[in-house]
This record gives sequence, C-alpha cells and structure tokens, in this order.
Amino acid sequence: MAWQVSAWAGFVSVLLAANGLAHEMTDPDSARSDTLSRVLGSYEQLESERKFAEAAYQHALQGLDQSRANADRQHVFIASFVPPSLPEESLYPRRWRSLATVALIVLALWGIGGLTVQSVRDHLA
Repeated sequence: MAWQVSAWAGFVSVLLAANGLAHEMTDPDSARSDTLSRVLGSYEQLESERKFAEAAYQHALQGLDQSRANADRQHVFIASFVPPSLPEESLYPRRWRSLATVALIVLALWGIGGLTVQSVRDHLA
C-alpha cells in the first residue's frame, strides 16, 4: 500500500514539474538563460519518470486485483446440511440398567458376606 502512495506522489510531482516546464517554454517574457535543449532534456526525463510511475501504478492495481481474487477464492463458507435438533430419548445414562447392576453387586456382596459369617460360625462351633 505504501508503494502505491509513493507511486502516486511521484506521478503528481512529475505532472507539476512538466506543467512548470511547459509554462517556461511558452512564456515569451521569460528572461532566463536556460537553453531550449536543456529544458527539453529535463522534460524528457520527467516524461520518462511519469511513464514509469504510471506503469508502477498499473502494476500495483493488477496486484491488488489478484490479491482480492485470491482472498475471495480462499474464503471458507460453512453450510449446515442438517439442522441440529434435540434428542427425543436419551441414550445415556441408562438409569434402570445402572440400578440393576448396583443391586446385583450389593446382593453378591451380601451373599458372600453371609456365607463368610456362616463359615466362621461353623468352624468355631
């Protein structure tokens, strides 16, 4: 972006200088000692600088257009194919299955504990 601004600044300065030279060349009351060849030489230099600045500006515009096209091409769009919905029936936790599992474990521990107590009583008697 900065080099675009500098290209424009160069372009404007070349145009202003060319306007001043054109005024010097056509002013009949000019009492300056500059020769016509010197004025034409500097005008040609300014004209070549103007053409260079114009070409640099055109190149910058092309780069900007390419950058915008690349950015548009790389932009990611997310499309939802199926809208989300709330579940009708919960899958987890399975409350009845968990309750039955805990009850079976407690029953097994109670049975093992009861058999252990009976075995100790039997050995002591």
